[in-house]
Amino acid sequence: EGMRRATGDMIMFLDSDDYLYPDACSRVAEVFAADVSLVQFRLDKVTVDGEKIGLLPVIPLISSGHKAYVLKHGFIPTSPTSGNAFASEHIRRMIATIDPDTEARNFIDGYVIFSAPFTGRVVGVDEPLGAYLVHGGNVSMAGGRHYKAVVNSVKTALWQRKGYLRILAQQRQESEAQIHIRALASLAPFHYRNALILRRGYADRESLLSELGTLELAMLAWQGFLRFPRMSLRTRLFNILGVSFTLL
Repeated sequence: EGMRRATGDMIMFLDSDDYLYPDACSRVAEVFAADVSLVQFRLDKVTVDGEKIGLLPVIPLISSGHKAYVLKHGFIPTSPTSGNAFASEHIRRMIATIDPDTEARNFIDGYVIFSAPFTGRVVGVDEPLGAYLVHGGNVSMAGGRHYKAVVNSVKTALWQRKGYLRILAQQRQESEAQIHIRALASLAPFHYRNALILRRGYADRESLLSELGTLELAMLAWQGFLRFPRMSLRTRLFNILGVSFTLL
């Protein structure tokens, strides 16, 4: 309904527990152009008391090569929903690819963010233009790691990859089943690792990424951590060893 009523060139989705700074919209408008599909900006992480405790995204925004980055890693560095402004036409095009009867309306941010390099140009403002509130009810991993957040992150990451894969599928004439297979292979190593940890530690609950065997999850996690961008050697080795210990 909101999209039907919207008349502007750009759309911003502001989560109810986040807020923008007074100059956010004007700063976004300064860098917007007709060929831009997405304007990214950073967010301050703040507590309920207003204390700033960090910046999002953790991996800095990139200034070029967004399409190649997505094809290699399955994502681009991004703030949560509130740290993005989209071209209206991009949003309308991507919403048209979603089945309203079978696909979730929540966590649409990654779906429209990761697909943005395939419908236009992505530009960024490398400074915080708003605040992301960290509290006990966050379902995003940016708010902390707990069972519900981990499960949501894996499930939604799989669906979010399908946004840009559906655009590519139009050129490749691929089926939805083929898109799903590509999405399974395009997740970040953290998703494979977390799915593996939950499968081993919560055997009585739903098995995430059930199409993949336990060893397949481990292999994809190992391979992913070997090539994950901007990760120190120490962190890389720590994660690879962590996956290995999970198999014991």
